[in-house]
Amino acid sequence: MSDRSGARGGAAEVDVEERSILEEASEKVREKSADLIEKGQAKVASVAHSAADKLESAAQYVSDRHPKEMLADLRAVFRAHPGKSLLAVMAVGFLAGRALRRD
Repeated sequence: MSDRSGARGGAAEVDVEERSILEEASEKVREKSADLIEKGQAKVASVAHSAADKLESAAQYVSDRHPKEMLADLRAVFRAHPGKSLLAVMAVGFLAGRALRRD
């Protein structure tokens, strides 16, 4: 991979922060997964572990791409799968709402 940080300007700084947030979230999910295993909830722990893996993949994706590339990728997914994309956006909104209400 080539170093594009010079062409990215301030976007590289944002990517580092976003990656850090995603990696931190992944670590917390893994910790919760370990707690679930101790409580005898292995199936839920397995799902949580998979989610942590996806967060790590997302962190890598964010660090490897320019924001314009990510937007183009997102548009392509929305065009290819509009129904699933709408459901995913609604699910994320619902979960974000619940998370904010609990804090």
